[in-house]
Amino acid sequence: MTADGDGAVGALGRTAAATGALCVGVHLATAAAGGHGGAVQKAVLVAMAAACLPCVLALWRRPAVGVWRGTALMYGGMLFVHLVLLSAGSGSSVHMGHAVDTGSMAAAGTWTEAGMWGGVALAALQVALAGTVLATGRARGSQRGAVGVRSG
Repeated sequence: MTADGDGAVGALGRTAAATGALCVGVHLATAAAGGHGGAVQKAVLVAMAAACLPCVLALWRRPAVGVWRGTALMYGGMLFVHLVLLSAGSGSSVHMGHAVDTGSMAAAGTWTEAGMWGGVALAALQVALAGTVLATGRARGSQRGAVGVRSG
């Protein structure tokens, strides 16, 4: 492992990779569980999980600036979608021109709600990790990170 992968930034990359792997597992488990949408929703969950794998691997091995930016953008979007779906579960809502079926969320009960809040927490953690690395400029390939360690 190179020096860029060592220390706090390397630990943040591995933490972000582990969090991303957990997200992949949760999406796959949700897709496999009965009563969580039809075939299209399950296919979307599997596709989202598969799309996360390259970033998870890059975060573990060699988290460059572009990987951190992509992570922040992807999980920021996931955070937004989870919050929209949670707000739709508390009443009727229209999202992107489609009515959200709040009855199916309510029928799934607390498991769906707990999963959604778990998704919010995981996405928020990823955004915070990526934001920390990007704000400090310590990611691989960052100009500020090449200058030296900043004192706190």
